[in-house]
This record gives sequence, structure tokens and C-alpha cells, in this order.
Amino acid sequence: MGSVQRRGLAEAVRVARRERALTLRQAGEECGVSAATIMRIERGGGFDVDTLAKVCRWLNVAPGSFLGETQGKPRREHEELSTPDAVAVHLRADPNLDDRTAQLLAETFRELYRRLARGGI
Repeated sequence: MGSVQRRGLAEAVRVARRERALTLRQAGEECGVSAATIMRIERGGGFDVDTLAKVCRWLNVAPGSFLGETQGKPRREHEELSTPDAVAVHLRADPNLDDRTAQLLAETFRELYRRLARGGI
């Protein structure tokens, strides 16, 4: 199961915003999220899978940079993601996929995962 490293993402967003001299509103517009969402991320607050994908695309980093364990030890501030949600984050952040294709692949993976986890197709 994947998890989100909120502190790492918060720092990456703050640094990118500072380097680009952007306001919260400008950063949000570039990401496709609200200024309030950027502020919440910078403060280490929660967000959904779609938001993580948009922010990672804006940062030009793989979502995997903020998923998983750090040096083999889970960090307590992580928000747990299901495996299908972690896959969806990666698909939505993939610049080779348009939004609809990423969504269809994520839905397909989610359904296959659900069926296989229950013991069969």
C-alpha cells in the first residue's frame, strides 16, 4: 500500500512557487487547483489523488517521489493510499496520457485489482 509524504510535497510546492515567484493563486491556476488547495498542501494538509497528480505534473516530478516509505521506515505523517489509488496517481501524472485515457486505465486497473484480490476474474 502506498502513502503520501505530505511534508516532502509541501516543501517541493513551496520551493517551486518561490523559485517561480508565483502567488498561491498563480500556482493554483498553473496546477489546475484552487489557491486554497495550494495553501493546504504547503501546510501539510490532505488532498485527493487527482490533486496529487496535478501537482506532480506541475512540479514535473513522478508521483513516486512522494509515495511509499522513506529509508524503509514509514513516516507517521503519511496519508495511506490504496494500491489502485497509487496507480491512478501515476497514470494521471503521466504526460503521455490524456486525462480520459488515464481515467480509463485507472478504472480498468481498479476493477481488475478488486476482482483478483477476491480470488479470481
